[in-house]
Amino acid sequence: MATPFNVVCFAGSLRKNSRNHGLLRYLTQTAPKVAPQLKLSIVDEIREFPLFNRDIIDEERVPEAVVKAWWRVLKADAVIIATPEYNCSMPPVTTNAVAWLSKSIFKDDEKKNLTAPLRGKPLGLVSAGGDMGGGRAVLHARSAFPVYLQMPVTPQPALSVRIFHSQPMPFNMATGELTGEETIKKADAYLAEFQEWVAKTAVVKK
Repeated sequence: MATPFNVVCFAGSLRKNSRNHGLLRYLTQTAPKVAPQLKLSIVDEIREFPLFNRDIIDEERVPEAVVKAWWRVLKADAVIIATPEYNCSMPPVTTNAVAWLSKSIFKDDEKKNLTAPLRGKPLGLVSAGGDMGGGRAVLHARSAFPVYLQMPVTPQPALSVRIFHSQPMPFNMATGELTGEETIKKADAYLAEFQEWVAKTAVVKK
């Protein structure tokens, strides 16, 4: 069997019981069964990122959490981002993570010309949100950073989970875990489709 594609995931939320984190946890757990060509892992270091400030890079005081996440994303074959929806758009946690991962964070000559970790990688955008399931945030995201970073995005925003108007509730609201059977079926189908997308669009590493 071929080596699985390395897919890193992160959520644009800092909440302990974040449903977007719960959605990523489910995708990570189910991947070996429904998408065996993908190996998913969650980049939890996003929680420790400071607000992006170019001075931090210029003064060579980038936090270890940023450096660790930066290298993990750089070495990945593809990315899945779970973004909540705030004010019909992406929240600051999502955009701040993208800011750090969309450019070089090094000053020394050997590393400063390394490509941006996100650039060119296949991208899956998913969301768990309120009335619209985070769909507006996903649509906004599709037209923003993936265009600049030349990231091939899955053709449709196929996994937007409505939290408050679905019965039964798709998540355990106390823990953020995905529990709804119908949503689980949709998540499985999405991941299988994403596997095909990555196989078509990922850059083969030599």
